[in-house]
Amino acid sequence: MIPLFPNTVFLVGRFSGVYGNPNGIGIGCTLLFILVYISLKKFPGLLDQNEVRLIYGLIILSTLLAVSRNTMMSIILFLLFARFYEMGYLAGFAILVVALVAYELINQNIVAIVEALGLGHYLRAEAIEDGSGRLIAWRAAWKQIQSQFFLGRGFAYDEWYFYANRHWLSALGHQGGVHNSWLALWMNTGLIGLILFAVGFIKTFVRAMHHSKLAFPILFAVIFSASFEAWIMGSLNPFHIILILVLNLIIHYNQFNADREEESLVSVS
Repeated sequence: MIPLFPNTVFLVGRFSGVYGNPNGIGIGCTLLFILVYISLKKFPGLLDQNEVRLIYGLIILSTLLAVSRNTMMSIILFLLFARFYEMGYLAGFAILVVALVAYELINQNIVAIVEALGLGHYLRAEAIEDGSGRLIAWRAAWKQIQSQFFLGRGFAYDEWYFYANRHWLSALGHQGGVHNSWLALWMNTGLIGLILFAVGFIKTFVRAMHHSKLAFPILFAVIFSASFEAWIMGSLNPFHIILILVLNLIIHYNQFNADREEESLVSVS
């Protein structure tokens, strides 16, 4: 649609596609990249080399056109951790420690690094330090959390609040919602709801870990992505559904194969 309807699929110079939002494109690309990666691991002959190049190429091209820093970092984290965790959990833990130390160093010097690489304009270096207005949103969300710390203000309260206060937030330099899944959960369901969600969330990944060493790399990438966009608590949005597909593919694929082998042995006998 880019050559035919550029004004429809671009928002302020960033590719937004049919999502209507470049951040939506970014989240979709992160999760689709992981889904394709896991699918090819489980089904090596699923696609030929040209199909693999085409799919990965479209995902990467969409990410670059959307100028989604969050997506770029999430995919890099996933690939980095996937490489080391496939070598073993000790190697994975070691790279986690290194990544935590490196993150702090990079975070303190991120603007200088981006400028030195000549990517200041492309990656919007002037907006990195305040998270493109996200710090404003996070402060506003934290202030609301104080009024109902343990029980929250009700489902979708974050959406209502940021829409109702969009004018003064926009004047401060913020556009959109809370841009943080964990703060959104806290606003809506309180600390109790956030803890209950976190328990189920982590337990699901621990269960997946027993079936694949890639479970932790997915977890790290998802936590990073969800910390900058409020998508993970929406069970009916397209992003959460892709994550559910990935987790089911990891957890139930081996069991599915085991059941098929058992059926084959029974039929033969």
